[in-house]
Amino acid sequence: MSFDTTRTPDYSPLVVHFTKSREMVRHDLIIEGDPLFEHRQASARDRLVSILSNRIIHHSPMNFIPTDRRAVCFTECIWEALRRLADS
Repeated sequence: MSFDTTRTPDYSPLVVHFTKSREMVRHDLIIEGDPLFEHRQASARDRLVSILSNRIIHHSPMNFIPTDRRAVCFTECIWEALRRLADS
């Protein structure tokens, strides 16, 4: 199936998960034995390689959730918005 972004510029077939090279949010809640422990301070590249090799995205603590609950964040956005988000 092909997708023409010029005909539907407000819709995207892409679902995106970003990785960044910085200490994980709420890293204090990621203790030894947690699947994310080795990735707490990993580079974005190392995190991406782990996701692609293991085919797993682990949920992690989020700073906008008031408890120690965890989440995986994805975004569905058009290409132009994706480029802007990636630059931020």
